[in-house]
Amino acid sequence: DKKDEISVSRQHIDSKMKTRLRIYSVIAIVLLIFIGYEVSLGAITILLAIIGIVVGLIIGSILGRVFRLDWDEQNSKVTGYIDLIGAFLIIMYLIFLVTEIHYLQTDLVLSVFAGVMLGRVLITRHNMTKMLKAWKVV
Repeated sequence: DKKDEISVSRQHIDSKMKTRLRIYSVIAIVLLIFIGYEVSLGAITILLAIIGIVVGLIIGSILGRVFRLDWDEQNSKVTGYIDLIGAFLIIMYLIFLVTEIHYLQTDLVLSVFAGVMLGRVLITRHNMTKMLKAWKVV
């Protein structure tokens, strides 16, 4: 049963990793809502917003390497951590996002960032599922 598989896989994911993915998901959703609002106001065209999100999804998938996933055999859990390159990218991303919002108000950049966050969440979830299947947990 698919529901049981999801339940089993959740118990095998480190709580810090789950929290991190939830935070990234919330950021992506908030940015997507904001972009939708900006599209409704005519501040950005829907085509440009979609292009930004798609570009962001591609970048986010590539940057999915930011999370190093490991299998903790002792606890039977997928754990994840951010390497130095990943930490640097996240810091640069946050600095750029804050300065972009306060000074330039560029909706296209926010569309790209929404896509990046969504792409990172999706690729990390995909990699965790692959790892759990490789260890025959699900």
